[in-house]
Amino acid sequence: MKGLVHKYDKVIIGATFESLLYALYTKTPVFYVVPKIPTEFDSVTIGSNYKIVSLLPELKDLVSNYDETLIRPQKNIIWGRLVFLLSMLGLMPSTNLQSIRIEENLVKLTTQNSRLITLETNEILLFDDEGIEGLDPPIVEKTKYIIKDYVEFNNLKFLDKSYNVIYTDYTIANQIWFLESKTLIRDYDGCIISYCSNVKELEENLTDYNIKFILKEQFKKYNLKGKENGYNPNGKKKYRPVAYTFTSRIIEKENCSVYEDTKYVKFINYSSQEIMMMFEKIPYREYMLCRKLLRISLQRRKSRISRASYRLQEKN
Repeated sequence: MKGLVHKYDKVIIGATFESLLYALYTKTPVFYVVPKIPTEFDSVTIGSNYKIVSLLPELKDLVSNYDETLIRPQKNIIWGRLVFLLSMLGLMPSTNLQSIRIEENLVKLTTQNSRLITLETNEILLFDDEGIEGLDPPIVEKTKYIIKDYVEFNNLKFLDKSYNVIYTDYTIANQIWFLESKTLIRDYDGCIISYCSNVKELEENLTDYNIKFILKEQFKKYNLKGKENGYNPNGKKKYRPVAYTFTSRIIEKENCSVYEDTKYVKFINYSSQEIMMMFEKIPYREYMLCRKLLRISLQRRKSRISRASYRLQEKN
C-alpha cells in the first residue's frame, strides 16, 4: 500500500559477516545495498559458539610457509548459511535494494525497480556504510585498501612442499593464495592480496612489475617451478619459470568508516569474536531451526550430487 510505514524496534544496516551473526543472535532484521561476501580463503577462529549455532562447515587444513597448519572453517560458507537461516526466519525482508537513505528515525529503501519502502525504527545499528545516504560525515574515514589480484597458473609445481598460502614481508603481494582450479586444464588458480594505505600508494606501488618481481622471488625461495624442460648434463630435470596470467582485480576498503553515534543511529564495530562473547548461545527455537534447515539443505545437496554422478556414469 502506498504510504505504508513498516515499524521496527531495531534494524541492522549492512550485510557483513559480523552483522549477520549479530542479527541471528538478537533476531534483528537486516537491510543492505552491497552484500559483503567473504572470499573462499577468508576464515574465522573456531569458538564454542559456532558449534552451538551449528554453522560449522567441514574444516579445511591450510598449510602456510611458516610451517603451520591452520584448521579453520571457511568464512564464505558460514556467511551463506547465515543468509539462508536469516531469510527463513524472516529477518532479511528485502535483498534487491538499490539505495538506503536515513532520515532521523526513518529508513527509506529504494528497490531495483524504483519502489520506495519506508521503515520507522527506534534504533539503527550501522555495520556498513556502502550505498547508505543521509549519514553525518565520518569522524575517522577509512582509507586503507585491500587489493585482490586473481591469477591463473598455467603450469605450477611444488617441488619441496605444497602450500595453500605463502605470506611475504611486503604490503604489495602480502599473501599468495593457491586455490583449486575451476577447470581441468590447470592444477591451480590463485589470488594475490596486497594492502595500500591510500589512493596515491595504490597508484604508484601497485604495478604489475612490482607484483611479478615479488612472485619471482617467492617462487625461487620456496622452489616453485613451471613446466618441465628437459634435463641438465648431470641428469637433473630442468623447469621453465612458473607461467601465470592476471585475470581480474578487486579493490575494496578494509573497513567501514567510523561514525559518531546519534539519537537514532548507533555505529557498530564489533568483531565476530566479540559478538560471540556477548551472547552465550542463540535462542533455543533458532538453534533447533538451524540444525533442521541445515541438515535438510545438506541432504538435498548430497542427493543432487549423487544423481548427477549417476547420470554421468550412465553416459560413460
